[in-house]
Amino acid sequence: MPGPGCTGDFTNLYTAPPFVPIFGLFDQESSLPDQPSAPTSLLTYGTNSLIADVYGGRDYWIELDGDQNTSGETPLNVLLIPTPANDDFTNRIALPSESVRVRGRTFAATREATDPAYWENDHLLNRSAWWEWHAPSAGRWTLFVVKGGGENKFVVYRGDTAATQNETGSTPNQPVIFDCAAGETFQIGVFALAGFGGNIEFTLTPVVAPTPRLLSVMNYWWGDRSVQLEFPDNSGLSYVVDRSDDLATWTPVSTNANAWSHVLSIPSDPGKLAEFFRTRLQDSPGP
Repeated sequence: MPGPGCTGDFTNLYTAPPFVPIFGLFDQESSLPDQPSAPTSLLTYGTNSLIADVYGGRDYWIELDGDQNTSGETPLNVLLIPTPANDDFTNRIALPSESVRVRGRTFAATREATDPAYWENDHLLNRSAWWEWHAPSAGRWTLFVVKGGGENKFVVYRGDTAATQNETGSTPNQPVIFDCAAGETFQIGVFALAGFGGNIEFTLTPVVAPTPRLLSVMNYWWGDRSVQLEFPDNSGLSYVVDRSDDLATWTPVSTNANAWSHVLSIPSDPGKLAEFFRTRLQDSPGP
């Protein structure tokens, strides 16, 4: 209360905090046949939003509360996200027999009893999505992770089934490189490492040695010369760099290239008017 003789407006310095809605999702663990359903188990809760797995034919309850005892009104939107179309191995998506870029998701995916069992950090990976691919020709191919790396496990299986003994390679980040025969069948499974999964993207492309690009020519004052070549990433494979003066005779000048750096310095003869460079995979035939 203002004292005698005090006039003017007075502001409450301890205003209530703004309303922040908190949602809780409940289900019922069990109920007797003659008892009505009622919320008995808190599945999850969240401020402003929440995400949870739900199952058909079960009752769920949503509770609205306010943070710090606040109260108010808020809109409530319930979005049901179905499992991916290729959630089950039997519904796997058939990919074209060519180089391909694939987009999909493990978000809201589930695990089937026939899925291979993978454990990460004492946690069974329980969300998977599936594809099938047939090699168009014999050669070496790579599955390159574009999106979802580190959050998902990408596995390539050889044959018509997906089993750990059929694995040709797996990775959360690095490319999976595998050899194949023409028309050979492969299964591709992507497993969420944790949480509810997410969006993924990967490519299937043939593996070839990268084309070198001339970065610079260094002429030193003492008479030596060095040629610097730059190479794009070639999916982690090592390759050989060959040099030629006439495009007819080639000599290897570097092996196991691209193992440590994408820039390669090669000593050069200052007296040469021209020289040419090419690359080939480490295990490809020599010149």
